Formats: sequence, C-alpha cells, structure tokens
Amino acid sequence: MLALCAANLLAQHAATGGARAARAAAGGLLLGLACSVRETSVLLLAPFAGYAFWSWRADPRIRFWRDAGLFSAGFAAGIAPLMLQGLLATGQALLPPQASVENNLVPGVHFTWTCLRGTVKHAWPYFQRMAGPGLLLLAWSAALGLWRRNRIVAGLLLPAALVHAVFYSFYWTFVPRYFYSVVVFAVPVAAWGLLATLHGAVARMPPRIRAAVPAFAVGAAALAAAIHLWSIRPDAPRFQIPQARRFAADLGQAWPADSLVFCRRNLCEMVRWFTPADSFPATALIPKNAPAQTGLREALAPHFAGSRPLFLLEMNSGSGREVDAALLERLCGLDPVREFPADAYHLGGRTGADVFRLFRVRSWSPSSLALPGVKQARQGFARFDFALNAVPIATPVLAGDFVPSTLERNTPRIQGPATVSLPGPVQTGEAATAELRLRGATRASRALEIEVSIGASFRTLRLPQDRAWHLFTLSAEGPLEKPALEFRSAAPFDLHRVDWGIPQPTNRLEIDIGAEGDFVHLREGWFGRESAAAGNGRWTGPTATLAWRSDAPGATGRVAMRHLAQNLPAGASPPRLWLNEVELSAAPVPNAGPDEANLAAEFPAGLLRTDNLFRIESHGWQPGGSDSRTLGVMVDWILLEANPLDAPPGAP
Repeated sequence: MLALCAANLLAQHAATGGARAARAAAGGLLLGLACSVRETSVLLLAPFAGYAFWSWRADPRIRFWRDAGLFSAGFAAGIAPLMLQGLLATGQALLPPQASVENNLVPGVHFTWTCLRGTVKHAWPYFQRMAGPGLLLLAWSAALGLWRRNRIVAGLLLPAALVHAVFYSFYWTFVPRYFYSVVVFAVPVAAWGLLATLHGAVARMPPRIRAAVPAFAVGAAALAAAIHLWSIRPDAPRFQIPQARRFAADLGQAWPADSLVFCRRNLCEMVRWFTPADSFPATALIPKNAPAQTGLREALAPHFAGSRPLFLLEMNSGSGREVDAALLERLCGLDPVREFPADAYHLGGRTGADVFRLFRVRSWSPSSLALPGVKQARQGFARFDFALNAVPIATPVLAGDFVPSTLERNTPRIQGPATVSLPGPVQTGEAATAELRLRGATRASRALEIEVSIGASFRTLRLPQDRAWHLFTLSAEGPLEKPALEFRSAAPFDLHRVDWGIPQPTNRLEIDIGAEGDFVHLREGWFGRESAAAGNGRWTGPTATLAWRSDAPGATGRVAMRHLAQNLPAGASPPRLWLNEVELSAAPVPNAGPDEANLAAEFPAGLLRTDNLFRIESHGWQPGGSDSRTLGVMVDWILLEANPLDAPPGAP
C-alpha cells in the first residue's frame, strides 16, 4: 500500500504539471519505506522513472531533473532503515540481510525456464480460481489503456504490476501472498477499465436516462459486492470473544505470571496478548546461520541460570515433534504439565495442531538418545533422520566434510568427502539396501553427480539441482562388519535421511509398493513414489526387478501383482512376469477394482532359490509433455509366496 500511495502521489504530481515539488519527495519517501517492508519494491523504480519521463515529454511544465533529485532524496530517506539493518546484521548496507547471509543476490529466485514453468503452472490455475471473470476485465482494461495511450494505466500501473509478476514468476515456488503486489496495481487498472467502459456506454444512451445510469451502476456494484461478502461463510469456526476468554483463562492459569513460554508463531503472539507471560519461539534465540543445536544450547544457558520459570507450548499435529520441541528435547528436560485441545478455542484449522501440549522446561544433561540399530534394519528398515525436527537426530553417525544444520537449512550440508555409519554387521548371504533423500544446495540446469558407495557397491547418482528432494537407492551384499555410506561430490548437497534395511528369508513376501520401506526389496527400473486416485504406487520402466530371499528354496509357489490400469495408454498389453529368468504364465484375476488390474501366476518346484530375482516387463511408453520418462506400469501391490495354502489371491 505504501508503493500504491507513492504511485498516486507521482500521478498527482504529473497531473498538476509538477506544481508541488514536495509531492515528488513524498513519493520517493513512501517507495523507500515500501522497500523496507518488502525489498522487491525497489523494482518499481523502473516503471516510476518511465512514467515520469513520459509525463515530462508530454508536459513541458514538469521540471524533470529537479523532481528526480527530490524523489531520490526521499527514496534514500525511506530506504535508510533497511540499509541500517543490513549494516548492523551483515556489515554491509547495499544488499538486504537475507541476500548477504545466503550469498545470493535474489534469494529464492532462479531465472531459468524450468523455474518459470513450475511457478506459472500453479499461479495460473490459482488466479483463474480466485479472480475468474476479473482476469478478462483486466485484459480488456489493459488493452483499452494501451489503445487510448493513458499514461497512468499504460505507463505506471500496468508496468508496476508486470514487473512484479515477471519477477515472482521466477521464484522457486508459487507463493500467493507474494503476488499481492501484482494485485495491488492490477485492481486500479481493472477499475479504470470498467469506469471507462461505463462512460462510453452512457454516452451512447438516450439523454433522459443518461444521468441516472452512473448512480445505478455504482449502487448495483456496491450491492452485489455486499451480498457476496455477506454470503461468504468461514471455512472453519471463528476465534471470537468467547474463545479468546476461554483461551486466556485456561492458559493464563497454567503458568506463573512472569513465565517465559517457548512456542511457535503465531501462537506466541496470542500467548503474549491474552496471558501475562512472555512468549517467543525457542529457535529465535539461535544466532542467524549458526549451527542450530549448538547455538540454542549456548543461548539457553543464561535462562537456566535465572529464576524465571520456563515452559514449552507445543503445537502438536500428531505427526511428530515440531522443531522447537525436538531441539529442546535433546538439550534439556521436558516435564508434561497439561494438554489443551486446539478445537476448544477454534484454533485447530488455523494452527494445524490437534492439541497444545504444555511442558515445564528444566536444565538437564540428557543421556544420548539411541539411534536405530541392526535389529530394526532386519525387522523392516531403520531410519536415520538428519532434520532438526527428528528425535533423535542422526548427526552422530555423519562424519567428514559437512556443515551442521541451521534453521534456514534444517539439514546438514555435505561439502566434500563424508561418511554415514550404518548399523552392522551384515552377514554373509545377506543383502542390505539404503534409500537416500538428497537435495542440491543450489539451483542449476545441470544435474549434480554424486559418487556413493557401500563396501564394494558403487553408484554415481545424478541429482537434479532444482531445490527439490530426490530419492536414490543403493544395495550391497555381505559380509560387511561396519557398513558405511561414503559420499564424494564436486558441489555441496543437503542430506535429509537415510533408510536402511536388511531383508530376511521368508516364505511370504507382501510389498505395498509406494509405502515407506518398499525400497528394501526393489532393485532396478523403479521410479519414485506417486499418488493416484486408486492408491499409492510406483511407475516401472520397461523392465523392473525386485529381490526376494526365500526360506523354502525348491518349493512351489505363486506371485500376484496389482497395478493401476487406468493410467496406461489405450490398447497396452498386460505386463509379463519373470522369476529367476523363467517367464511365468500370468493370468488376470477377475476381482479387480474399476481402475485396477490384478495378475497371478504359479511357479513349479525347483525354480525357487534362496536369493530370487522377480522381473516385470512391459511395453515402454512416454507420457509426453514435460515428462520425458519411459514408463511401464504403475504397480500398487505385489505378493510372492512359497507353499501357498489357499487359492491364488487378488489384491488385499
């Protein structure tokens, strides 16, 4: 709104032929203040300068260079707080603090076609849904403004909206609130176009009704807007005075008046407003870009040395600890005090929490939290999570050239040779599989090559540098006394987690493809997990394999598979199934759902071994568009069984 007010002052200044020079200075001041609120407001300098130059050429009364100097002086005064903040935080004043800390001139923005397509793909449906016919009105108004050469529309408002739209279209992801600056300048364009169209229509009407039409149109528009606003119902029950009173009464009695309550935004603001306690996130104590765990430990020391009661109010969603709670749990004692149901205050939908859990925070030197071991790896899979909100955090098993987690990054960043120690031993005859979740540290068009090995197994991973997380698998055979993942890369990357499994011999192997832990048995030819209307699954390539360790070699048995047939191209032939290089006679099972296809096959005695390789072959096809993969079928469920006791199954 500061930027829009600056544009309004600039338009008034041009309309009066530059009669009041103070308007130019005031416009610059407001734009500078807008930059202190949102740094990208500096982009408006270009359309503002273009409009001023056009106005000067159209009206010789305007003293362009005088006004430019006054505008610049006002702009410098307005942007001074931002520059001072940068100087105090980073030691320099020219770049915003975030740009200096992240060593990136425009953090989050990547001027690539891939980034543009990814953002526009979400932005366009969003504005179609939210604006609807308003987009057509905006297009008509823009065309009308250009045709009439209206300086305010064509020279000021439209360029101001476009410069922000283009800039945020190259942001790494679509954020609706960032496009608010586009809407702020686009709405006056649409309003002008509607008014100009109305004036043109009125001029062609009979004189006897001409005077009444504008008042009728304005009244009808206001009434329609009022009816629309009145008809809107809240998506969730509202937090109103009764809920606020209950919130203040319940939480205000749970701690002493001089307490310090750690909790996330925006709950901490409510705690400060409605109770006598002070409140802010525990992570706010951590110095910027410092290792999070070490920084919080040092920042908590003076609070524990004082007499002020310390509490943690966790916004728990049922999916594990939040970052504040996870860090505090590793560094100090948390004694449960009380729970508050979020829906009792109509705050469940607004906070994403099911319950607010209150803990008393006390000084404590916690014993080391046990990481998953080889027992978990043999029972299913063991997860080593390196994110800040993982309890316990797996950082102790990571060694080498890496930078610890920070609040901005949340996971450690591997910069050179590094090792992740895994539980062992892996016995002779066993095969272990690791699934890695990695992300490139920067955005680039070329994939990052990462060399990773376990024992004698080696693989070169091609990690897309698109700032998204990607999964990779690597298998190794025993014996491995002390298994470890060894990484080598020419550029840094972030490590989120390592899942590690050692499958054991069984006479019945049932795999829910697409569920966590399926990687333990999958080998070559599988793509990442995906969701579909009929369930989760994975696409295969033309050929995909999985491993099965059987405890009944030589026995008869059967296999069954469910795949999501609605995703296949028309006329696609059913997949072929192989076991240990022998093709099985697969037949369809009739009890499949409307969007599914089930196959079952039996295998004779003597074919089954201790270590078996199951293969799926299908006709490869390409979905087209931006998806360049060659796909086979989307598998949802697989069963491999020796000595079956019942009839061949369909799917569960």
